[in-house]
Amino acid sequence: MNREKRLELIKKIVDSEKISTQEELLETLKKRGVNATQATISRDIKSLGLFKSMKNGTKYYITPYKQKEAKKINKIQEAIHDNVTSVERIAWLNIVRMPLNSNYANALGSLLDTSNIPEIVGTLAGNDTLVIISKSEDDAAKIKQFILESIDN
Repeated sequence: MNREKRLELIKKIVDSEKISTQEELLETLKKRGVNATQATISRDIKSLGLFKSMKNGTKYYITPYKQKEAKKINKIQEAIHDNVTSVERIAWLNIVRMPLNSNYANALGSLLDTSNIPEIVGTLAGNDTLVIISKSEDDAAKIKQFILESIDN
């Protein structure tokens, strides 16, 4: 396999799986029929500009694009932690409450609307209440869980 195809494959692997070490990446490539050395993989990681991110105490490689997404998600999680007091799910909607007269619902709604989180169709905001609209009840349940985890962190 030529270098360009290998780099493209590495990007796909890193975007779809949590790869923590170069050894894991080598094994994953080997399973896909690509033989490479650790030195080659090291150069490929540098060439692609891969970064290590941490989630739930585990470090793993991400592409620069995914790093931007991760930073935005972290910003959303911090905003939820600092401002949200409760969340209630009703079918495919999540009703998110903030302290009275905090005027933060619009700002959080804007962050969520621009986040590209696939489970969010859109938001409606008042001063201290935000409605998050999802496509399905399953998507709404995932968003509620995300919000509860963000509040607890």
